[in-house]
Amino acid sequence: RMKTAKGSTTGALIVILIVFLGGLSGCASLGGGQQTLSRDTEYRRILELQKHKATLAAAEESEQKIPDATAEGAERLGDQHMRQGNLSMAFLQYYKSLRLDPERGAVRHKVGVLLLSRGMTDEADKEFDEMLRHRDCHDLAYEGKGRVSLARNEPEKAVANFQKALEINKTLWQAKAYLGIIYDRQKRYDAAIREYEEAVELNPNTSILFNNLGLSYLHKGEYPNAVDAFIKALRHDPENSLIYNNLGLALFKTGRHQQSFEAFKKAGGEPAAYNNIGCLHMAEGEYDRARQAFAMAIEKRPSYYVKAHENMNRVTSAVQRAETDPTTVQAE
Repeated sequence: RMKTAKGSTTGALIVILIVFLGGLSGCASLGGGQQTLSRDTEYRRILELQKHKATLAAAEESEQKIPDATAEGAERLGDQHMRQGNLSMAFLQYYKSLRLDPERGAVRHKVGVLLLSRGMTDEADKEFDEMLRHRDCHDLAYEGKGRVSLARNEPEKAVANFQKALEINKTLWQAKAYLGIIYDRQKRYDAAIREYEEAVELNPNTSILFNNLGLSYLHKGEYPNAVDAFIKALRHDPENSLIYNNLGLALFKTGRHQQSFEAFKKAGGEPAAYNNIGCLHMAEGEYDRARQAFAMAIEKRPSYYVKAHENMNRVTSAVQRAETDPTTVQAE
């Protein structure tokens, strides 16, 4: 099985980052959908709702203590807490800003996104609906409702909301990125590529856009374009192991095996790189090369690389099946 390194998170957008290799242990992809534990999910939602109510109470107390605060100042403090990763304090300040000026649609959008990040989709949706009742920021309101629909696994509603947002404001690069993600899931790779490319034009300094663009090219089989996109992604996030894994796969598909190995090596070290290269050779039916790569993985880290031993056994079994009946051997 293919071994990959753990990657770092990259920004708020990718809540839903599509990663081809990252998160999988082994050569074979995971089959079936993720099982959801409805009771656990509902329990977590109740806990978050309780925290939310406590936060509102704290905001009211804070407002009484600082009666001369302005809506603008509270929003700036909220933004500062967001940059520091203090989401609870950010929410307090945004809520205070809205108490002072309910018409601040951009602040309400930030509150909705925070609620959505905690899995509180219904509460977030109410905030976005409230935005539509005011004069401005309808573009952000529809963009927010698109995120809610996506979180609820309602892709058609999500697309409609994102498109409404873009009809109002064509510069919403995140809406385009989310459309790209939906189209990728639907295997509409040309449409996804178009959305990502337009998003990149609006925001050329975000690694995740180039990474997702590269993944769409990868799925479509346009491997040189995928390589180019992943290299651009790494310029903005040079330590991201998931992007290096994606680059390694794209390079292998273009026949640049040594460069592929180097990319995998940067993602997770030599043993992981040899194991990944072995898996890719095995998928191509190149069993001798696969066996050599797995042997190197075992040599580099025999105590750690149990998976390489398993993959070596799979190669042996595949060769034996091919010798018995060549028509039965299929790449996994």
